[in-house]
Order: sequence, then C-alpha cells, then structure tokens
Amino acid sequence: MIGIFVVLFLLGVGFIASMMLRPANTFHLRYQYFMGRRNFSYVVLGDADLSSSNLKGIDWSRSNLRNVNLAGAELRGGSLDWADLSGADLRGTNLNGVSLYGVNFRETLVDDQTMMDDVAGWLVWEIVNQGAFRRDLNEIDLTFVNLAGSDLRGVNLSSSSLLGADLRGVDLRDADLSGADLSGADLCDADLRGVDLRGLDLGGADFCDADLRGANLSAAELRYVDLRGADVRGTDPF
Repeated sequence: MIGIFVVLFLLGVGFIASMMLRPANTFHLRYQYFMGRRNFSYVVLGDADLSSSNLKGIDWSRSNLRNVNLAGAELRGGSLDWADLSGADLRGTNLNGVSLYGVNFRETLVDDQTMMDDVAGWLVWEIVNQGAFRRDLNEIDLTFVNLAGSDLRGVNLSSSSLLGADLRGVDLRDADLSGADLSGADLCDADLRGVDLRGLDLGGADFCDADLRGANLSAAELRYVDLRGADVRGTDPF
C-alpha cells in the first residue's frame, strides 16, 4: 500500500513539474509545441527569440515574457491572461482571438502590422505607453485590465467597468469616476486625492498605502475594502 502511495506521489510531482516547466531554450519550446503541448502558463522566457514562430492556441497565462521577441509570430486563439509582456516585440504579431485580461503591455513594441482584434487590448497599450491625460473613456469595459502606474489624471471613466483592474500606483486626480465599477480593483499606492467616489461599488477593492486625502467615499460600497496604510485625512466619511 505504501508503495502505491509513493508511486502516486511521484506521478503527481512529475505532473506539476511538467505544468510549471521553464523551457530552457526556444528549441525546447518549439519541440514541445510540435509534440502537442499547448499549456505554457507560468513559463519564464525572458529575452527569448520566437520571431516568426507558429504558436497558435497556446495558453501563456501568467507567464514571464518580458523582452521576448515575438515579431511576426502567429499567436491566434491563445491566452495571454495576466502575462508580463513588458518590453516584448509584437511588431507584425497576430494576436487575433487571444485573451488579454490583465496583460502588462508597458514598453511593448507594436506597429501597423500588429493584429489585435481585442479593442480593450489596444486601448490598454495606448494608455500605459502614451498616457490618458483627460481622455474620454466613458462607458468603457476595462474589466481585469492592467493599467498599473498609468497617468489617469482628469480622465472621464464615468460608468466604466474597472472590476478587478490592476490600478496600482495610478494617478486618478481630477478623474470622473461617477457610476464606475471599481469592485475588486487593486488601487495600492494610487493617488486619489480629492476624487469623488460617492455611491460607487468598491467592494473588495485594495487601497493599501493609497492617498485618499480629501476623497469622498460617502454612500460607497465598502465591504471587504482594504485601507491598510492608506492616508484618509479629510476623507468623507472618515
């Protein structure tokens, strides 16, 4: 009986190792793709050259693809949810049909040959790389997007969905958030001085170390909100 448990344990360890495998080089990755593997979530491929590769249908979720050369690559129908693509080369890359929730697009290279049918994906790239100062983003679906560190001063986000969005370190001073959904959003270190948050759904949002001085939170949904380390001086109703 003990022998059976040992075998099962080793099989489980082997399965986990195969799922978490960090391909040592691009040849290894291409070989595994050729052999039918499509789950490459959590892999680390920093600085790898995968340009012009056919990698359709791969699940890259939560992978580290920083500075990876994907120029001209075929990625259709896959998933890049919560992947780090900062500094990656996506010029001429086909991203049509790819799921892009939470992707880090900071300093990612694109051009007029980059194909991305996800409108929110293009918008996120524009915001994090070109800024959104006083931009009109009324009634936009930005659910689970990654806008960490972005300049959102004076942006019109009224009635937009920012549910579960990564808004760490953003500057939201003078932004119009009336009717917006910020439930579950990560706003740690965000600058929200004087922002009107009255009546908003902030349930489960994380405001750790955020600057909320002078903000208005009256009648807002505050269940499970994390305000540890936040500066709430002059905040209504505190």
